[in-house]
This record gives sequence, structure tokens and C-alpha cells, in this order.
Amino acid sequence: MVRDKDPKPPRQGKMDKYTKPVMTTTTEDEVVTSLPDNVALLAAIHSSRETLEGKIGEVRSEVSLIRQDLRNVTDRVTVAETRISDLEDTITTLRHDTSRDQARLREIAWKVDDAENRAR
Repeated sequence: MVRDKDPKPPRQGKMDKYTKPVMTTTTEDEVVTSLPDNVALLAAIHSSRETLEGKIGEVRSEVSLIRQDLRNVTDRVTVAETRISDLEDTITTLRHDTSRDQARLREIAWKVDDAENRAR
């Protein structure tokens, strides 16, 4: 196997909140670190994972409650829409009946006036 590039020189003093300064040597595809730092990093990852799982569980339960509330509101809106539709149909029928009754009342009033005038 022929390499096109030489390995990168070692870096010293790398530090973050999970590890102590360590000597690392970087080649093309690998980084070598000390075992205690890996264990500390894995412990920190595990702790973060547990914290995230707890928070995700809380979010899931809240989302579940919101979904249930949304279902309840949807059911109530459906019932209200049905009642409104029924009332609109009833109002249309009543308007038609009222118009018919008013025309009939005018006709009866005209006949009463005519009968009174003939009686004189």
C-alpha cells in the first residue's frame, strides 16, 4: 500500500470539559488517546444520555396530553358544527314557513276587510 501523504505530526495539550490534557497522534484515519480519558468520556456520554432520555420522556408525556386535548377539542368542534348545521337548516325552513304564513295572513286580512265592506 502506497501512501500519498505523510502522517500528521502529533498534537499536544488537547483539552475539553470531559478529558485531561493528553498526547494524541493523528494519522490519516485514527486518533489514539489514553484509556482513562475514553472511560471518562463514555461516562459523560452515558450521563448525558440518561438526562436526555428523561427529558424526552417528559416531552413525550406532554405531547400525549396535548394530543388528547386536541382530540377532545376536535370532538367538541364536530358536535358544535353538527348542531350549527341543523340550526341553519331549521332557520331556512322557518323563514320559508314565515313568508308563506305572512302571505296567507295578508290574504285572510283582505278577505275580512272585503267581508266587512260588503256587510255595510
